[in-house]
Amino acid sequence: MNYIPRLFFATPLCIAALALAASGSAAPNDMNGTYTSQVDGLSGSINITFTPCGDGCAFAVFPNGGGMTQAHLDGGQWTMTLPNPNGFVCADGSYHPGEAHYAWDANSLTGSYWNTDTTGACGPVGGGTNPSALTLTKVS
Repeated sequence: MNYIPRLFFATPLCIAALALAASGSAAPNDMNGTYTSQVDGLSGSINITFTPCGDGCAFAVFPNGGGMTQAHLDGGQWTMTLPNPNGFVCADGSYHPGEAHYAWDANSLTGSYWNTDTTGACGPVGGGTNPSALTLTKVS
């Protein structure tokens, strides 16, 4: 008769442990793995590798020494900014340092990409580019 109380208390613990194991360790909106980034109007695509760095945080590593940054989740939207030494093209065709900005929905993995002029080299109208559509697709 002593085994009934033990079974009664052990069963909920086993069910909770199985549920936790089945759910996996990553939250549904975590960026974890390699994703292909495609920006409308740009030829080709790049793979960005994300590694979780806490709740609502992911390290992003770009290929071929393209840099790394942190992405942050806020209100269902991921955002990240990456310095780009030749990332802004002025109206005269010259290249200058800038920043690449990414923002995407945590569920659909679609959003926007744009660049900003961080040095003012393009003059008062330099500012930034109009956002282009961004799509991330999980590769691995």
